[in-house]
Amino acid sequence: MRTATVANPPRRFRQAYRKDTFDAGHPDNERFPRRMMIDFATTHDGNERPIIRVFHKGEPYGDPLTDNAEEPDGYGFHDAIHLSFTAVLGWSPLTRKLLGLKRKSNPTVDEVQDGARALYTEEGLSTMIFAYARDYNWLEGKASVSSELLRMIRNMTSHLEVGNCTEGEWERAIVQAFSVWREIKKRGSGTLVLNLDERSISFKGSQ
Repeated sequence: MRTATVANPPRRFRQAYRKDTFDAGHPDNERFPRRMMIDFATTHDGNERPIIRVFHKGEPYGDPLTDNAEEPDGYGFHDAIHLSFTAVLGWSPLTRKLLGLKRKSNPTVDEVQDGARALYTEEGLSTMIFAYARDYNWLEGKASVSSELLRMIRNMTSHLEVGNCTEGEWERAIVQAFSVWREIKKRGSGTLVLNLDERSISFKGSQ
């Protein structure tokens, strides 16, 4: 078994990360588990097109995905980005929706933070970040991203609770996301281990 590691954030963003969580104070059934394991598997359709299936505790986690592209690029594994947001930032409207953890006990939070606009914002971020990483060899060997990308992210999320996250936290989430994405894309299957207490996501799979 092998666990992928990720480099520390660069000095310019090395700072204390938030100890609080966005769902603190909410009922347990509206809070992210502190540790999660998400399994990925690749099957093929009748035309030998790869189909990515994701599972949580043996149950389907979202719909099967393909790259949705003429040239395969691994986009079918992009849930790794959302899961890194969950682990490192403690934020992901998509993960909340798929795990049934929307904060319905607070109607305003449910609508604004866990609703459709927040979900679409997250999907837009993941698409933008994926395109950025593609231009930089999927962040292979990199421990940082551009200040311009981070400014765009801060601008897009300024109306959301995640707007309180630092650029260092975002950078860490992005670098870790592609550290595990590269591993799971290479193998086609494996498990992502989320540790929200350590703000980390890692890949676990067979050699």
